[in-house]
Amino acid sequence: MALTPLLLMINDRFVQPRFAKRKAAREPDEITEHNNPVILAGFGRFGHVIGRLLRANGFGVTVLDSDPDQVEMLGRFGMKSYYGDATRLDLLRAAGGGTREAFHPRDRR
Repeated sequence: MALTPLLLMINDRFVQPRFAKRKAAREPDEITEHNNPVILAGFGRFGHVIGRLLRANGFGVTVLDSDPDQVEMLGRFGMKSYYGDATRLDLLRAAGGGTREAFHPRDRR
């Protein structure tokens, strides 16, 4: 038990980087939906629940996520989402952040 923290640090520094797949840098998507009343910044566990509830009740949702794999997965299920860092003010403005009725901040994963 005493060696576990040391082994985890060694794993993080030396072992994991060798096996981690490298993701190419990707530019933020151009946002084409400007009429949805809600922006979801992050579509993790909580964002997923909120998004489903809003869509089920007829609300349009603009989803921003900083994980390109999540954006692609949502697209496969027919839900439009956009890649980008929702902490960037220019991206929020492009999504219509100043005119939205509600904004859900990013999930803390």
